[in-house]
Amino acid sequence: MKAIKKIAYFVMALVITGCVVILICAFNPALTQKLAALVNRLQGYNSSQEVNQEPDWKPSGGKDDYIPPEELPQSVPEEVSNLLGFEPVIGTIQEINQDEADNLGEVLSAGETGEEYEFSEEQYPYYGMLDPTLQQIYRQIYANAMELNTSFVPALAVSTNQVKRVVEAVYYDHPELFWLEGEYSCKYLPSGICVEITLKYNSLVKDLEQAKNDFNECSEEILTGTENMQSIQEKEKYIQVLKEERNGSRIRKIYEITELGRKELEREMRDELETPIMEIGSMKYIIYPMINVLSKQETKQIIEKHISDLVEKKKYWESWKDIKAGATSDRLTRLSFDMKLHSLEDQII
Repeated sequence: MKAIKKIAYFVMALVITGCVVILICAFNPALTQKLAALVNRLQGYNSSQEVNQEPDWKPSGGKDDYIPPEELPQSVPEEVSNLLGFEPVIGTIQEINQDEADNLGEVLSAGETGEEYEFSEEQYPYYGMLDPTLQQIYRQIYANAMELNTSFVPALAVSTNQVKRVVEAVYYDHPELFWLEGEYSCKYLPSGICVEITLKYNSLVKDLEQAKNDFNECSEEILTGTENMQSIQEKEKYIQVLKEERNGSRIRKIYEITELGRKELEREMRDELETPIMEIGSMKYIIYPMINVLSKQETKQIIEKHISDLVEKKKYWESWKDIKAGATSDRLTRLSFDMKLHSLEDQII
């Protein structure tokens, strides 16, 4: 009887220990990765086999019963590929041994951790589909891209598949990182754990500050072009928020133009090109007195108000000339303002 009790107590102790280990692993994904790597080494893991993992993302609705599709389209017909505006992220992976990884650890660091950044899951949907561990890697990749760091060590233990998902999330969530290419490379151990991430940047990094200024100017022009729209819903047809930058209590929003906004911009440009440079004069002040439709007093009041409006318009254009057509502006810009001002002066006289 005593032997049976001892066996029962032993089994209970094993069950309790197992439950504690499971709880610890559930709250510490990094520890789970390390244990998985250790088991793979003990079992003689074959590095040529594909790492099979559970999905590293969660549905935005937070439902656990979501079933992802078994197969996604792998290619797009060439004749329509340029119509989608979609650029896939391409990753290159390379297996290295432990000695090479140790050498990398001596010359590389995690770079920027990105702890100072916070991302809204509503505004950045790909970020919202990552678990907390991958969200930390997301912030690290974003911060290093902002600082133009090329190679760095992942802050947490992640697999090559997980790195690909995170790089894709950063790339698709942040089109304002226009200097970041949709290509990266990753070095990993036989266990499948990534030990180095390398990002690729385009030629705009040679003069990044100027490129950022151009980007911000375009955003401001888009925003200015919607100021006369009647409702927020009408504005959202043409622009959408790309990014919010916080500086203390101040928030700066950066916008991008939508496809509908691009079409509207093209229409406005066509209309502007068809507008004559010099306005054609009107015969109304000759015709009206001749036909005696209005009284002399009423005609005088209308003309005086019209001249007053022209004077205000002239002041408006003179103020904008000081801003836009200074000594450093091109000759065409100065000429355009001068022609407009001369036209107003002629009408006032």
